[in-house]
Amino acid sequence: MQALVLRPDPRLAGLVRRGMGDADATVRRNAVRAAGNLGAAAPVEELQEALGAKSANQHDVIRALGAVGQPAAGILRGYIKDGAGSAELEIEAMLALAPSAGRDDIGWIAKRLDAPDKHVRAAAAAALGHIGHPSAQAALMDRVDDPEPLVRATVARALGQIGTVYASKQLVVMLSDPSALVRSMAAWGLGHTGYSEASASLEGLAASPSAVSSEARREGDVYGQPRLAAVEALGRMSTVSAVEALKGLADAPSWSVRAKAAKALGATGTADGAVIASLENRLTDPVGLVRAESLLGLKALGKTYPPGHFQIP
Repeated sequence: MQALVLRPDPRLAGLVRRGMGDADATVRRNAVRAAGNLGAAAPVEELQEALGAKSANQHDVIRALGAVGQPAAGILRGYIKDGAGSAELEIEAMLALAPSAGRDDIGWIAKRLDAPDKHVRAAAAAALGHIGHPSAQAALMDRVDDPEPLVRATVARALGQIGTVYASKQLVVMLSDPSALVRSMAAWGLGHTGYSEASASLEGLAASPSAVSSEARREGDVYGQPRLAAVEALGRMSTVSAVEALKGLADAPSWSVRAKAAKALGATGTADGAVIASLENRLTDPVGLVRAESLLGLKALGKTYPPGHFQIP
C-alpha cells in the first residue's frame, strides 16, 4: 500500500478500497493517500464516507479529496457549508477545494472573510484568488484593512490574481502597509498583473534599504522581503524605467538584491547593450549565486558564449 502512495496505478483502485477498510490504521492512512493520487479512478464514495465518519485521519481524507479535483469538489463544498467541525479542518478543506472552485462559489466563500478566525479568513481569500474572477473583487476589497497582516497579505495576493486595474491600484496603496509580508504580497500581485503604472512605486520600494528587514538567507526568499519582491515584480514590468532601476540594483550592496536583479533583468526581455553589459559585469561577482543568475539572465536574453569561455587559464 505504501508503494501505491508513491506510484499510483488506477488499475489497483480495488486494492485501495480494501485498504481503506483495513483493521490496521497505517494501512488505512496509506490507502487514503493513495486514493488521492488515482484521479478519476479514485474511490470518491469511500472517501466521502471516511470524511463523514470523522476518523483520526480526516486531514489525509481532505487532502485526498482535494487531489482528486473536480469529481470530489462537491463533497468538500458540502463539508465546509455544513460545518467542518473545527477551524483547522475548515481551512484544510477550503484550501483543498480552492483549485476546483469556480465563479458560483464566490458568494458563500466570500462570507467566510468575516469569520472570527484569521486563518479561516486567509483561507477564504486564498480560495477567491484561485478563482480569480473579478466578481470576487468587492469582497476582497472589504478586507484590505483587516487587523491581521496574514489576512491582508493573502488578500493582496488574491487581488493580484484577479488582476483588474482597480485591484492593481489598491495594491499600490498596500505597498505602504506597515507589515513587510503585506508589502511583499502587494509587490508580488503587481508583478502578476503587470500593471505598468505601478513601476515608479515598485522602484521606490526596491531602492529603499529600509524595506529590507534582514538579509535573505536564499535568493528565493521574497515572502516577508518587500525589496526582493519589488525587484522581482519590476522584471515583469519591462518598462524603460524598470529596466534602468534594475541595472542600478544589479550593483546593490546586498547579494540577494543583486541576484534577484540579475534574474529580473533576464525576465524583462530587454537585450540592449547596456543591459548585457550590466549582467556581464556581474559575472565576476564574489557571490556564486549572483554570477549564476547573471549568466542565466544573459542566456534568457539570447547571449551565449563558446565552450571554455569562462575557464580560468
